Amino acid sequence: MVRRIEEVVVVGLWGTTFSRKLLSLLTSAWAIQVHFSPPITLSLDELKTKIVSYLQEDQRCADPNFSLTSSLEQTVDRIRGAALFTEVFDSLNVPLAKDCLDVF
Repeated sequence: MVRRIEEVVVVGLWGTTFSRKLLSLLTSAWAIQVHFSPPITLSLDELKTKIVSYLQEDQRCADPNFSLTSSLEQTVDRIRGAALFTEVFDSLNVPLAKDCLDVF
């Protein structure tokens, strides 16, 4: 299932205790709410094309946003050879959806 991040809302200081909230204030670590779109219908080939295109563009930057664990060519080959959505994400070492936005 693919979802788009629609909105990220800062809801306040992170933590439930005074010391955690103080640490949050001092380090600018805010509690957030993330709103996602409904599931997007995307074929496996469409997803692979979008990811490969993004990775190629991102890796041209001086400071890429996405760090690869192997060369771009090897990563692209694994993505293009994937037969399942999970294999695409596994080739990128993407965490499980429930852990994607975890700070710690």
